[in-house]
Amino acid sequence: MNAQMMELSQKQKGFLGYESAGDLKNGIFISYWESMEAIDAWRKNTSHLQAKSNAAKWYNRYLSQICKVEYTHLYEK
Repeated sequence: MNAQMMELSQKQKGFLGYESAGDLKNGIFISYWESMEAIDAWRKNTSHLQAKSNAAKWYNRYLSQICKVEYTHLYEK
């Protein structure tokens, strides 16, 4: 289901990208969207709603947050 949701989200209007770390049971996943409208559209996506309704089958803990990023800087060597 995770792979299906990733594929579907990338086709969604306003999807900018994502980052993840860890494994499927103990990890973090962050997706980036261009607007609240794009987030709302993804939140209301029927397949996404179905996946979220089954989240307790796959995860011990599930947290969803919407955050506004004011500034970001990345240095990589």
